[in-house]
Amino acid sequence: MTPGADAVWAGIQVLNAEERSNYPLALNVDDLGEG
Repeated sequence: MTPGADAVWAGIQVLNAEERSNYPLALNVDDLGEG
């Protein structure tokens, strides 16, 4: 991992992750308008 890579993920919470090869990527973002 590159230096500072941990800072990129700061504040991001993984709720569920499964490795699949035949499913499209789904990403839900809950923007609270802060920051």
